[in-house]
Amino acid sequence: MYKLTPKKLENIQHEMADVLIYLLRLADKLEIDLASAVRNKLNINASKYPATRAKGDARK
Repeated sequence: MYKLTPKKLENIQHEMADVLIYLLRLADKLEIDLASAVRNKLNINASKYPATRAKGDARK
């Protein structure tokens, strides 16, 4: 775990919230179901990088 000051952690939390708000608004405007998109991407990644072959190896 990183050792962050309370102020630095608060700043990071605000930035992360900004990114999430932007992403949610963009998905809404483009009519993208983020839950489905995430499930689809996880399935793609699982088939490309099966845990039995990829575990412990950071190479693509």
